[in-house]
Amino acid sequence: MHRKMSLSEASDSANSAGLRRTLTAMDLIFYGVGSAVGAGIYILAGIGAKLAGPAIAMSFLGCGLSCILTAFAYAEFSSLIPASGSAYIYTYVTFGEVYAFCVGWNLILGYGFTASVAARAWADYIGDFLVKITGAHWIIPFCTEVPLFGNSVNYTCSPFSIVIVAVSTIILLRGAKDSSTFNNFICISNLSILALIVISAQATGSIEMENLSPFAPYGVPGILRGAGLVFYAFIGFDMVASLSEETMNPARNVPIGIVGSLLLSTFIYCSVTLAVVGMVPLPFLGETTPLVNAILANGCCTHAEQMEVVTKDYNLDVEVCLKDCQVFQKPILALISRIVSGGAGLGLMAACFTRYVE
Repeated sequence: MHRKMSLSEASDSANSAGLRRTLTAMDLIFYGVGSAVGAGIYILAGIGAKLAGPAIAMSFLGCGLSCILTAFAYAEFSSLIPASGSAYIYTYVTFGEVYAFCVGWNLILGYGFTASVAARAWADYIGDFLVKITGAHWIIPFCTEVPLFGNSVNYTCSPFSIVIVAVSTIILLRGAKDSSTFNNFICISNLSILALIVISAQATGSIEMENLSPFAPYGVPGILRGAGLVFYAFIGFDMVASLSEETMNPARNVPIGIVGSLLLSTFIYCSVTLAVVGMVPLPFLGETTPLVNAILANGCCTHAEQMEVVTKDYNLDVEVCLKDCQVFQKPILALISRIVSGGAGLGLMAACFTRYVE
């Protein structure tokens, strides 16, 4: 019951698994980034800014620095034990079988729960996105909220969720290489959209220093509260360790993938949040689609007009404020807002797919 697996047994198990080693360090970095930089960046910036102000970027940075310790631990274990299983196999070697059993079932529970939540969130988002584009409101009840036991019981099924699960399963069954190609594509697309936000903010002169002052209105306590909220956004970089048996030279590439994906994710979070909070006064961000709201607000009105609205009503309803925009002063931002809105779907798709890889 308390038997430990030796390093030689773990290595022999990895070598006898028969999996093809096709993944490179760059593939692993994209897997880690795809898992961590999901839809969280499209939502948490607005909620976190209410707690930390513009210093929400520091909250993301603090989370990244704290996670680096965990990343180093995973990197060390993965170089010593280049076998799949992640925390399960590491616990088996260091503490014993019974502890590994508990850790393994916790991993299955965590991965299964987050995968199902991500699939349902993707379905709800895509359904809402299609309604906005087509105006076909029947999509929501028939594709994302089908009653399971009739209308008397409040339990629903989401057929769209089944679609993303089926697509992920089919791609995974084709092998590690095809799975990696698909993941790299959606990850690069998602990162390109996030880069577009930062570039468009700079190119259109939408960033105002007045929006960044005071930078930390709630001080260090506010930054820490924000960090506690956005820490969820970093969950996923550790899944790279579970791909050890499908990685070329895992002792070298897996640590690079783990640490590299965490550093890149932290840089992305800090860059995007700094750009977004610098584009508009904080009330304009809202809580559901802060990135899209920031872009739309700059497309609809000038910074002076934004400040005038905030001065009149600090607790404004962002949706009500932006829906009256009939003529865009910066039409390019209207187009970018649609692209960014679709980007959340890609972020959720990456989150769904990488969870099933785990």
